[in-house]
Amino acid sequence: MVVLVIVVAVVLYLTARAWSSVAPETRQITNPGASRMVDDQGRGEAVEAVRETGLPDLDETRTETAAHAAELEEALAATD
Repeated sequence: MVVLVIVVAVVLYLTARAWSSVAPETRQITNPGASRMVDDQGRGEAVEAVRETGLPDLDETRTETAAHAAELEEALAATD
């Protein structure tokens, strides 16, 4: 029973710490005049990279993976 109380206390403490780090941002959400843009967190760079190079060819990837797996099997067979 004591262990359960300690675990609950630790979980509540960690939750309060996490909430206090997010609380200033959430207060600004409720203010009508405090709108602002959210950072894209690098997504824009990823989108640009995909646009420049295109998506990978899945058939080519599958072929390369199968060839690599065959090389690994040969290497493992040689060590046995």
